[in-house]
Amino acid sequence: MEQKYYSDKVLDDKFIELVDKKIEEICASYGTKTLSKIGINEVLLRSRVVCKHKPKSKHRHLKRGILDYLDYHIEEDSNGHSLKYYLGLKQEFLVHSNYLMEQEGFRHRRVWIWHFLVGLTLDSVLIYNDIAESYFNVPVFFILSFVIGLFKEHSAKKKGKLL
Repeated sequence: MEQKYYSDKVLDDKFIELVDKKIEEICASYGTKTLSKIGINEVLLRSRVVCKHKPKSKHRHLKRGILDYLDYHIEEDSNGHSLKYYLGLKQEFLVHSNYLMEQEGFRHRRVWIWHFLVGLTLDSVLIYNDIAESYFNVPVFFILSFVIGLFKEHSAKKKGKLL
């Protein structure tokens, strides 16, 4: 795929118009199942968040990543690929805007699994070293981190900030 060049002025002034035009073009090309795999709503949301932040010059590389992701789906046929393929594309083009999304209060789905694993690891180490005897070998950190992770995901879903 050949990368298109977008000037800094275009990225600063007409980014949202470019994204809207490209999303319309993608929506006309693909069905709803493919659009949900592409994550078109998430891309639109990311573009709005990136466009909102100042200074604009600091976030140009994020805007280029979003436009490159959309250009990829316009130029290449994205029908019939696996979910793993789409996740790889998101990882390649959109991962750089994750920190900005998290600053805005957005959370990723199933992050509670990492809370679960951290709590399980910590409790396993404590039980193995016989430190957990002081609280009767109850997996306190496991339960606590698991509940906190689920609560954070639930509250993000309630606020509409779950990616």
